[in-house]
Amino acid sequence: MTATVLEHIQLRFQALKLANEDLYEFLNQFRDWFNVALANYEIFLEDNWFDGKTTLEYTLRCLDTFNIVVFAEDEYRNFRDTQTWHLGPYVRSYWVVDDPWETIVQFINNNTVPRLHDVTLP
Repeated sequence: MTATVLEHIQLRFQALKLANEDLYEFLNQFRDWFNVALANYEIFLEDNWFDGKTTLEYTLRCLDTFNIVVFAEDEYRNFRDTQTWHLGPYVRSYWVVDDPWETIVQFINNNTVPRLHDVTLP
């Protein structure tokens, strides 16, 4: 992946972060933009249900390698009736890595697969 593409992603990341004091709003806006703007990668939400709480993991996936990295989570309360889990009120959003931007860059760099048009033939 070229530095220009990563710089463009970083500019959007920083702009959305500055525009949103609320991490939940930032994460969802960044995910929406990222999934439209960047081919072969996606950010999706993976739910995990525990007794008393549910987490939604912001998971970055490379569609070429199917490798994933989780970089943030939303936390909700939950409850269970006799048969079904129910999502309760939102609690908080938080980073699960020390440096989310560096985690994203490193993941993209480690999972970039050369395309035929990127290869220089002798």
